[in-house]
Amino acid sequence: MLGEPLLRWRAGRRAQDGPVSVPLLITPDGTQLGDSWDIDLWADAHGGGDAAPLIPDDLRDEIRGWHDRAERLSAAGRALSIRRTPRSSPWARRRGGPGRRRKRCTIR
Repeated sequence: MLGEPLLRWRAGRRAQDGPVSVPLLITPDGTQLGDSWDIDLWADAHGGGDAAPLIPDDLRDEIRGWHDRAERLSAAGRALSIRRTPRSSPWARRRGGPGRRRKRCTIR
């Protein structure tokens, strides 16, 4: 598993270039593919031997539909989980959660 700094280095991206995330395939010619569908298609086109394709031609449209629905559901889940994090909670901010610095207490 790669951490973000190593992933940035491998992808040739700087912090000011914006977020870097997975999945990410860097092909031998340096092309970067960041979508699982594109990675699957690349793997099918460049696979070797007698391996069965990841996406059979006769099922491509149906699988693409499932892929698109899964992407929409994942995006909705991320939006809901971000909204529910302590940093975004007014209660947590009042209580000194991650979104607010706590005052130091000195025990005497």
